[in-house]
Amino acid sequence: MTRVSGPTPRPNHSRRPVRTGHIRLTSILGSNTAYDVAGITDPFLHVRLLILLRILGRGDAEASDLMNDILAQVASKTESNKNAGNAIAYECVQTIMSIEENGGLRLCFLRYVALNMLMRALTVDSIAVQRHRATILECVKDSVASIQRRALELIYLLMNVNNVKPLAKELIEYLELSEQDFTGDLTAKIYSIVEKFAPEKIWYIDQMVKVLSEAGNYVKDDVWHVLIVVISNAPDLHGYTVRALYRALHTSSEQETIERVAIWRIGEYADLLVNDNGMLELKEPITVTESDAVDVFETAVKHHSSDVTTKAMALIALLKISSRFPFCSENANS
Repeated sequence: MTRVSGPTPRPNHSRRPVRTGHIRLTSILGSNTAYDVAGITDPFLHVRLLILLRILGRGDAEASDLMNDILAQVASKTESNKNAGNAIAYECVQTIMSIEENGGLRLCFLRYVALNMLMRALTVDSIAVQRHRATILECVKDSVASIQRRALELIYLLMNVNNVKPLAKELIEYLELSEQDFTGDLTAKIYSIVEKFAPEKIWYIDQMVKVLSEAGNYVKDDVWHVLIVVISNAPDLHGYTVRALYRALHTSSEQETIERVAIWRIGEYADLLVNDNGMLELKEPITVTESDAVDVFETAVKHHSSDVTTKAMALIALLKISSRFPFCSENANS
């Protein structure tokens, strides 16, 4: 029947096959044990019928609506702790994610159930679940908060040193678009991922600068404190880091956390910023004068929205560089 249906069936011809598949799936969810495989009733037929429903539901909202209930039933009754159950779970998730969005609560429920199925399957066959990474990432961007958080939790469990770079990139890019209610959770998860799986210090620093630039106001103080320590313990990256922070400060000045980190590092390594010492050939070189460096602190002190902590850090940094930049010491002291 999947061959007859083809990849894109005509919508007005799809309702009868959907009902046929619906009835057949309903019957095999019963107690018939004639074709059991490890306690799962006829898993091969399960799989073929789910593939059929996926083909019929793609591009057809009415057909998709007809199959919601049976997909929920399959999802809730499938035991994913067995190989046969995993095969059914895999096809069920594929079908749920492929059928048309009808905006109803049932499809939201189905997606949540699918994520729960993948969560259960993760303990049995993590490699199979890894194949759903792209779909799970899309669920992180869903408009329903419960689906977002469940998908984010699942992505975190899927993370390892081999996939951390592309997955972290996707999550950080989504920070700019995420709703405020979700940004805090997303930021905390990204930080945890970067800290746990960073393959090298320079990558860790780059990702944290991006996070602070996009959502620094959602980051707890201990996060940027740790970043400062990491930078301090990487002397070969001091020049690179101070320039990266200087760039970030000029594009994300509304994020007070990135402002604090930049102020602290420029106060320590302003000479590297001005003289281009320790520059790595990873980004375009920038020209920064002593006056430009001093302006960073003066802006922070005079900025009406800067809090007391930020202004105090800027004043301390000004005192530090006044001895190193004699031509600017008069401005710094004033």
